[in-house]
Amino acid sequence: MPAAAPGFGPPPEGFTASLPTCGICGGSFPVLWSVQVLDGLNPRPMTVCATSSRCSPPSLVTPARIRF
Repeated sequence: MPAAAPGFGPPPEGFTASLPTCGICGGSFPVLWSVQVLDGLNPRPMTVCATSSRCSPPSLVTPARIRF
């Protein structure tokens, strides 16, 4: 039987995952939103918390909720 590929399987003992962070304020949240914002003339993806007007930039597409 072949050995398991490195990097796959259960996390090592004592590992604790951190919550993802908002791309604007840097806060950690269990729910974030994926948006597309303009970066000059080009759209780029951004993950935001949407907890304030500052962290709710206008999106070029419908924002998608991301749960962690």
